[in-house]
Amino acid sequence: MSSDNQFTISILTHNRKEKLVKLIDSILFYTPMDRINEIVIYNNNSTDGSIQELNNRYGKNEGG
Repeated sequence: MSSDNQFTISILTHNRKEKLVKLIDSILFYTPMDRINEIVIYNNNSTDGSIQELNNRYGKNEGG
């Protein structure tokens, strides 16, 4: 599939670890992987371990 059919998903979060994990799991389950260019998480200074949880579940990536 060409990159013209791909999209980037941007998510802003602040202390919503459980909801963030459910959201990403849903995106990965329901969206064909060849349609996703990237998922970008904008962390608004969370203190609940959101980013650490994402790194543990999905692997550490740029900026994490």
